[in-house]
Amino acid sequence: MEKIRIISLIKYRDQVVTILHDMRVLQLEPVSKDLLQYMKASDLTSLVERANAELQKLKSYLGVLPKQPITVKKKFRSLEEALVEAKSIDLTDRLRVLKESETDINTDIKDIHNRMETTQPLIGMDIDLSIFNTSFTKSYIVTSPLQDINPDALKQLPSSPSVVPTPNGQYVVSIPVMAEKDLAKFANEMGYQLMHIPELKGNPAQYYEGLVSSLKDREEALSKINEEYLTLSKEYYEKIAVLEEQLRIEVSKLEAAQRAFSTSEAFAMEGWMKVKDIGKVSSNLDRATGGSCLISTVKTDEEPPTALSNWKRFRVFEFFIRFYSLPVESEFDPTMIFAFIFPFFFGLMVGDMGYGLVILLFALWMVRKINHPETFSIVPRRISSFAVKILGKGPLLVLGKVLIPSSIIAIIVGFIFNGFFGFQILPFTILNPIDSYGIAKLLLVSGYIGLAMVSFGFILGILNAISHGEDHKAISSGGWLLLAWGVAITGLDFLHKVPISLDPVTSPLTAIPVYVAILGIIVVAVFEKGRGMIEVPSLISHILSYTRIVGILLASVILAYVVNRIFLSNLDKGPIFIILGGVILIMGQIFNLAIAIFEPGIQGARLLYVEFFSKFYRGNGKQFHPFGTERRYTLPEDQK
Repeated sequence: MEKIRIISLIKYRDQVVTILHDMRVLQLEPVSKDLLQYMKASDLTSLVERANAELQKLKSYLGVLPKQPITVKKKFRSLEEALVEAKSIDLTDRLRVLKESETDINTDIKDIHNRMETTQPLIGMDIDLSIFNTSFTKSYIVTSPLQDINPDALKQLPSSPSVVPTPNGQYVVSIPVMAEKDLAKFANEMGYQLMHIPELKGNPAQYYEGLVSSLKDREEALSKINEEYLTLSKEYYEKIAVLEEQLRIEVSKLEAAQRAFSTSEAFAMEGWMKVKDIGKVSSNLDRATGGSCLISTVKTDEEPPTALSNWKRFRVFEFFIRFYSLPVESEFDPTMIFAFIFPFFFGLMVGDMGYGLVILLFALWMVRKINHPETFSIVPRRISSFAVKILGKGPLLVLGKVLIPSSIIAIIVGFIFNGFFGFQILPFTILNPIDSYGIAKLLLVSGYIGLAMVSFGFILGILNAISHGEDHKAISSGGWLLLAWGVAITGLDFLHKVPISLDPVTSPLTAIPVYVAILGIIVVAVFEKGRGMIEVPSLISHILSYTRIVGILLASVILAYVVNRIFLSNLDKGPIFIILGGVILIMGQIFNLAIAIFEPGIQGARLLYVEFFSKFYRGNGKQFHPFGTERRYTLPEDQK
């Protein structure tokens, strides 16, 4: 990434900005102070305001009109052409009238529905509805979904209200206006619900029929308004959508041009660009300006923005790096490491063919459902919509794609452990994770994994420090690496009950690791002083922390084993016990499956974020945001 400066003649400014916009390779930055004495900021305010006004108008139209398919792509020769065409489309008054009518009709429909809800319980009563509300009394329909209503208790209120039963078993309470609060308090204490009867007139059945007729009229009027919306949309939506995109692009280009500094003859722009793009940009600008464009690099101490660059299939894991912190442009991007290690940790912690298969099918369904939402789904739409609303489509799609390789590794590990929802279905078992031999081997392997990951982190830390010219940090990371290996080998000697000797001549295999650890402590003490010495115990905990892989695996395997044993032990005890055992089996397996999805994911990410990244990763990078807008309905000026 380089910071570059582009200088050209003022007459080519529009062409230069357009090329940079369509190439989407430059992150614009304020022009350096050394040019301020020669140039001044470009003033395009009036043109920006004019374009923005038309853009906002078109956006408001799109927000009201029903969506229509866009079947064309159009090329505009200039901003003026787009402005003239946008000016010719004036639907403001027509849409305002339609919107006001729609609002009024919807208000009427809501009022009619409220009156219908109030009137329906009163149908069958031979009364005039006007008796329920006078200047002195108010009436309420009393309902209770959980208990029967006690009319005698209502009559005992201090105001002695009138209590009249309705044909459907509810009650109408008429009470003096001054006593409404007493009724509300009583209803709250009893758990009753009150529905106020508005001012109505006539027989309940006849009044209800009138409401039905009015509702039909209002709905027909609303349908006509929707038809008018649809007619306008069919005529204008495609034009407006194309124009809106073009004006959005033009406003973006104008705002970019405003950031350039200029004189009456020339202008200058600055920004960040990938080194590999500079040659292509220079060639395109030279061709557009007839060689009247100069591109040069700007020396600066600023930290450049970060543009992650990974193979397409691994870009999904960039989400986890961004979630933690972007790397600065000059340091190592750990995306590929995360992409290989996280699925391995996840699969090792699940370690069951059955759970892995369910997670794989779930992940494949999730990816397909998000990419093709119109497909049939056994999951209720409300649940899937709620999940999308809470998490968003992007994170859910990332989760699905990451779970696919993770679940495949879980199936492979489950094959090694001979586990299928906790049952052993294969005629052989390569390694049993819950016998003493298997547990010991797994703990040992997890320790080796911890040592390898911590060592790899320190090696990356050394390389990072060297690339930044920070030799003391490189040596310090080397000291930590020596300490890690010295402690690990000495610890293994203790575990295997090997006599520890400090004589490097007679017992070099036990003495050298001790001296390596001591040398590591000395290096850390010299280069990191007290802060480093305080963190020495954390090094051991970071290595041992990887044994949580085995802990989570064993928790899942043992839970499945216990649930399965309960089920199998009840098979010969009669139907009731079989049903009870089946319920325990199903609920236990569902619970274990939920743990198998969430816990390995959380702990796998934690092992990478905390125990691994802390050895080399700095982060706090800024995302590279190239100037430009994605075109969907328009074509660049140089494209037919």
